Amino acid sequence: MKRGWALTWVFLKNQFNLSVMKQKYIVRREQQWQPLLAVILFLVIAVPVELMVIFFYSGIYQGLALIGEESAMLLLLVLGGHLVAFLFGFPFVINQLYFVRDAEIPLPLPVTPRQVLGARLAGVWVNEVIGALLFLLPGLIVYGVLAGRGLGFYVGAALLTAGLPLLPIALSTSASLVFMRVTNLKGYRDLLRYLASFSGVLIFIAVQLAVHSDLPDKLDDPERIQQFFAGSGGLYEWLGGWYPPAAWAAHGLIQPFFSGGWTGWTAFAVVTAGALAFMFGLAGFLYYPGLIGGDEVAKNAKKKSTSTADALSRPRSPLAAWFWKEWKVFIRTPIFLMNAVTPLIIFTVMAFLPAFGNLGAVSRDLSTHPFAAKMVVWGAAGFILFISSMNGIASSAISREGKMFAFNLSLPVSAFTRLLAKWLHAFSFSLIIIAVVLVIQWMVFPSVPAVLWTLLLGMAGSCLFNGVGLLIDLWFPYLEWETPREVMQRFVGGMGMMLIQIVLGGLLAAIVGLGFFINLPDVWIKTGVLLLLIGLNAVLFFTLRGIAEDRYRRIEV
Repeated sequence: MKRGWALTWVFLKNQFNLSVMKQKYIVRREQQWQPLLAVILFLVIAVPVELMVIFFYSGIYQGLALIGEESAMLLLLVLGGHLVAFLFGFPFVINQLYFVRDAEIPLPLPVTPRQVLGARLAGVWVNEVIGALLFLLPGLIVYGVLAGRGLGFYVGAALLTAGLPLLPIALSTSASLVFMRVTNLKGYRDLLRYLASFSGVLIFIAVQLAVHSDLPDKLDDPERIQQFFAGSGGLYEWLGGWYPPAAWAAHGLIQPFFSGGWTGWTAFAVVTAGALAFMFGLAGFLYYPGLIGGDEVAKNAKKKSTSTADALSRPRSPLAAWFWKEWKVFIRTPIFLMNAVTPLIIFTVMAFLPAFGNLGAVSRDLSTHPFAAKMVVWGAAGFILFISSMNGIASSAISREGKMFAFNLSLPVSAFTRLLAKWLHAFSFSLIIIAVVLVIQWMVFPSVPAVLWTLLLGMAGSCLFNGVGLLIDLWFPYLEWETPREVMQRFVGGMGMMLIQIVLGGLLAAIVGLGFFINLPDVWIKTGVLLLLIGLNAVLFFTLRGIAEDRYRRIEV
């Protein structure tokens, strides 16, 4: 048992870089301003986000209170927490168990596979609990305050926040143990990385489609809404038959513990414990064989063809070569790809899927609205900027090189050429985002001028946001990562980019609002914002060119 706890602590320190931070900030007392900056950035981002989350949950509670179904909020919270924990935990579990660089280091140590698996999953659990604290617990607190619940409810809410991720982790780990034992060749493992990463997004889309295919017809009638939640064949009954743990946990929170709530808690705890026991049982004879099996090499590996060799040796300019290098590394590293694609898919589905069920009516309503063109253009342009700043491509462009940065410095390519290639790479992905938004915009509001303005504003704005992200990473690169996930979870770059997004977005919104307030023609406002964005891009371009060489020489590897 002591060995298992010691191994858990080692893995946690490695995953969250605790030893590195202690050595840097406490022992050597270097750059002690960075933790303070991280805390400030976190508060600047987290406080507004949490306020929006609280207002969102308050609206849900008040809406359900109108039909006397406040308790349905707890059911939705538990179900949503389990679903999110499973969707995003599944690829994280596979990465932690099989694809971290030190995955095989414990093999010769005097520890059992179950101890290693438990130590690895501790990091997964910590990440899931952090997410639950930010998004699940506020909903439980909102319910408790508005419903006037007592101390016992909040104790149960705290226990549920900590224990909720355990069942999804057990289920996703059991599935990954079986999959990785069966698919034990490198080629299939690489494929499984992609499938595991995209599975969460695909299931999310499926759930959205299922809900929106049935719910919109019920929203106009309070009685039908009540029937949807509590009637025969409604949400309670459906969950009770297909996913009882969510209903059990919700029942445990709704009812006082000694007045029937203990039955829900007991059932939920027993199922969770059973799933964990089953998971550890599988780990005893599947984990190590699946881990070692990944080192096998297929005997009939294909050789590179002459055409492939010719393509690899085709001469290119340094800018083009570095641009395609960025794309290849980006596509071949699942975590890099998923970090960029996931926000595009999820936020696009959340924003536009409700309109797809009644596309004709939405299009007709917009066509008769006097300010439809303005709303569509500025809304679509803002959405493009939001997704472009969320994907992390530009704000991790230099950090993604990691320990290869020192080798890349020896190549005869100027620092500015590398930065320009990274900028173009991030901008080219933004063009994909723009294309997706323009297609949806045309389906909802088919107007050529609106599409052209969205295209121009989206291109200029996303180029600026990507350049700012690149500048942040140039000043604060993180090259000491061991796994690709670490660089994508890097705090300073991501929070810095979100802060810049809020500031720039707020300034642009203020400029547009001022233009409307003084009754400027719409085309003047759009032209002025477009010229401003182009000018800022030019300033950023010459700034990067002026500081590139000096900053590259100062970066320590």
